[in-house]
Amino acid sequence: MRNITTKMITINSIIIAIFLLFALVPWLGYITIGPVALTLMHILFLIGMYALYVTMNLNLIWGGLIYGLVFGLSSLIQTLISPGITSFIFINTVFSVVPRVLMGLCVGVLAYFLTKISNKIETKIYTNQVIKLTWYQQHYLKICNMIIAFTAATLNTIFVLVFMYFIGPLIYTNPDQQNIFRMFTWLILATNYLPEMTLAVAIFPSVAYALRKLYL
Repeated sequence: MRNITTKMITINSIIIAIFLLFALVPWLGYITIGPVALTLMHILFLIGMYALYVTMNLNLIWGGLIYGLVFGLSSLIQTLISPGITSFIFINTVFSVVPRVLMGLCVGVLAYFLTKISNKIETKIYTNQVIKLTWYQQHYLKICNMIIAFTAATLNTIFVLVFMYFIGPLIYTNPDQQNIFRMFTWLILATNYLPEMTLAVAIFPSVAYALRKLYL
């Protein structure tokens, strides 16, 4: 980890403040449409994780865990502030926090190894070991960041749905609640996944590139 400076503390504090703002203010981080809440928090998760890496050289795995926890807690807070028909689900940390921590760990591990690969490619390019760049070598950073964004959105959806579909009915034995779990699982898959994944893939690579140019 680098020596911590005021600039590093400031930018990470701003990102955390934005994260909390999006969690606390309705229709910013969670856009509620009926029983479904479309989230933008996974994008802030990616930006926060990457900001810790580029500004403080914090291991991406730890960054993923930290912001995965923040993501999960923001979901819990949002449920407490704006309760709805599905609040009994996400008020339980098994469904709001644990899946996001697991997602953060997995994304952090993936980002760690992809960054290792990117650094090797960059070293070869800048030491003139590569004379003619392939298409991948020209776009390696964007490709890696798109993979990370796609994986974050996908795993966020998968972990939440798996926990809801398989663990939810074991915890809540009321037949009506079990029916809500099963219905809500398929509803999220049908309505949330594609727009959340598309936004992450479209936004994160550009922000990651800007942070990299600014600090690395």
